[in-house]
This record gives sequence, structure tokens and C-alpha cells, in this order.
Amino acid sequence: MVQLEERTDATLFDGEDEDDFTRIAEGDRKIAWEAQSPSAYDLHRRRNRGNLQLQPKFQRRLVWNIQKKSKFIESILLDVPLPLIYLAEDYDGRQVVVDGQQRLDAVFSFIDGDSVLSGLNVMEELNGKRFEDLLTKHQSKIEDRPFHLILIKNDSSEDMKYDVFERLNTGSSQLNPQELRNCVHRGSFNDFIIELSENPIFHELCNFTDNQKSRMTDVEHVLRFFAFYNTPFLNYKKGMKHFLDAEMKTRQNVQPQEMQRLRQAFVGALTLSKSVFGDTAFRRYDSKESGGQWRRAVNVALRDVIFYGFAIRLSQRGKITGRSDAIREGLLNLLVNDEKFVTSIDQHTSNEDNVKYRFSAWLKELDEILADADNQGPRLFSLKLKEELFKADPTCKICGQRLHSIDDSEVDHIKPYWKGGETIPENARLTHRYCNRARKRREADENTGS
Repeated sequence: MVQLEERTDATLFDGEDEDDFTRIAEGDRKIAWEAQSPSAYDLHRRRNRGNLQLQPKFQRRLVWNIQKKSKFIESILLDVPLPLIYLAEDYDGRQVVVDGQQRLDAVFSFIDGDSVLSGLNVMEELNGKRFEDLLTKHQSKIEDRPFHLILIKNDSSEDMKYDVFERLNTGSSQLNPQELRNCVHRGSFNDFIIELSENPIFHELCNFTDNQKSRMTDVEHVLRFFAFYNTPFLNYKKGMKHFLDAEMKTRQNVQPQEMQRLRQAFVGALTLSKSVFGDTAFRRYDSKESGGQWRRAVNVALRDVIFYGFAIRLSQRGKITGRSDAIREGLLNLLVNDEKFVTSIDQHTSNEDNVKYRFSAWLKELDEILADADNQGPRLFSLKLKEELFKADPTCKICGQRLHSIDDSEVDHIKPYWKGGETIPENARLTHRYCNRARKRREADENTGS
């Protein structure tokens, strides 16, 4: 088992930028809305009849704990003014909660008997009580409480609805971009990526926290895969938020046949990622003087390129599996020796040049490795041989210093490959990655006379 570097990252994700800005839509700016003041009882009935949706299908996205829910119920009983709730009329006439989901869930779950009042510091005598345990006057006060709301009508322009949702998104628990997309671009594609986000291998490799799952981070990462899979990276335009918005809008009502094609690409790329990289999949490797370490955090930009490379080469999955050791070494080579590649996955990752460079660099490395399978002999030594050499003598055969990490080493040809040296154990030696690459650069300079 590879030891991963312990990190205290709040998100456990590297390679994500926050450099996008809200772009107000041009063209049709029609916005139609109406004010309503239904009672909690009326809204509860709408929900039960399927005419009001707090969160389509995935109630796990609700994040208020029992204390927050109880405080809200207490606020109703104390006649505390409540903020506006915003609903959007869906394409089929149903109403979807845009802002106020947690408040309505607190009321509905209490009326349904699914929660118990806890942590109240004003009406302390109600702690431990369910709705059915309350006095009739308290039950009536909750059910009769009017909720002032704004309903955004379905005939509003799509772009203006999105802009309105973003402008409403100013509370203490702001909706993130994927939660907004979940409101605006409801349809078969939205349901599809939510379903795929539950893939157990996806969660195993990406290690999503409960908070990330509740805020739809896992869903957005599935969307990232499809955005790059369906749009050639050379056509990528800064920034990432609008790139993902466009993918959601374009495929909003995707058909079953297309979903099957997309599912095969996602699951195939995911399976190959696990097979080739195991528990280091999508992680950065940091090379240090005292030995290297794998980061614990998933690097999102790195995962994008690995996913894409495997997805567009699923027809070569046999070669990919057969060259797993070489592919892993190829990635380590980029992470240790290509400073531009490392920068492209760590800094300003939404920058067009960085996006294009990291995809191009990885695809070039992957293609060269797969091409070796068709040549007269392999260019890279096996991982098994590397492990045997490291176990026998973990010393760099160039500088003579100790190798502290097997991942910071590579197996080099004693007689260079380009001079006809065979990739066999008798022609192998263990070196530091840096020492080996520095030697090759010196030899290249000597051959060119520079």
C-alpha cells in the first residue's frame, strides 16, 4: 500500500481555480414572476402531491442538522419574521425550490414526525417533543404559518432565470455553481450525472467528504469529465464555470442512446484509472531531497487529463492494461521533470494555455508508451524489476546516494536504448529520476555541440 502524504486541506482537492465571474446573459431578458403566501400546510400538501420538489431524487443534499431544524421551528412558534422563499416553475409545471430548501425541509420533516425538537433555549419545555406531542395550538401555529414566496414562472428566459438565481444566492449558506445548475438545467442529463456520481469506484478514488457530497461536488466532477470528453480541449475557452454551464445546457435533455455512450466512456475511464494507478490515482507526486511523497488530495486538473486520455482510447484498453507500469512511470516522469506540466495542474488551472498544455503533454506521453507495444521491444523496464533492484540495493548508480523512495527512482539502460541497448535485467541500473534526466540532458547537449 502506497503511503499518502497527510494533508489538512478542507476540500481535499488540488488543481481547482476560483477565477470565474458571473456573466449576465445577453439577448432575451424576460423574467416573469408572481408573489404568493401559502401556509406551511398548503406547501406540505403540494410536496406530498409531487407538485413541489425540495431536491429532486437525492434528499442526501439536505444539510441542516437537528439543532438548526429545531431552531427554525422555534422561530415559527415565536412569530419571528421569516425570509422570502423562491420557487421556479419547471418545464412540466411543477415547482422547484431555489432558495429556502433547508427551511421547508425543517418544517416538513417535523410535521411528518421524522424529527424531534432539540437544543431549544427559549421554549425549552418543547425539547424532546415531536409534532404529534405538541399542544393543538402549537400544531396549528406551525401549519397555519404563511410563507411569503416568489414564484419564477416557466416562460422566463433561461439565461435570466440563471442570473436571478445567482443574484438570490447571497445568504449564509450560498448555493455553489453545481447546486445552481441543478436548479436551472433540470432534465435527463442532470439526473444522469447525479446517478453516475454515486459510482463506488469514483468515490473510492476521489475520497469525497460528506460535506462535498451534500454540496454536489461529486456531481460537478462528473460534469467536468463530460465537458472535456465532449468538447475537444483545444476548443476550451476560459473560464471553467461557463465551460461547465455550457455542457449542462447543451445536453439538458440527453436521449437514452447518448447516455449509454457517455456511461461507457465514464465507467471505462474510471476502471482503467483504478487498474493502472490504484490508490495514487489522480494524486500529485512531490519529489523532495529526502524522498518523494504522494499527496493525499486529489488533483482535479490531473484527473481531467487522465480521465480524458483513457476515455478516448477505450478501444486500446488491452494495451493500456498491458503497459500499466510504463504508464505509471510516464506520469511520474511528467510530475518530476516537466515543470510546465506541474504548473499547469497546480496554478491558474482554468487558464487556456495551461489547460491545453497539460492535455497535450499527457496525451503525447501516453501515445508514446502505447506505441512501444507495437515496436520491436519495450522502452521502459517493468515495475517488478524496479522493485527487485530497489530491494537489493536502494542506491543511485549515478550519484551513489541513497534512494529514499522507490517512486523517486527509475530504471535506466546501462547501454542507452537509442544505441541499441535492450530492455533486459542485465542492461538495467537504478538511479534517481533527477540524476538520470540530468545525464540525458548533458548527453543531448554534447551530441548537438551546445
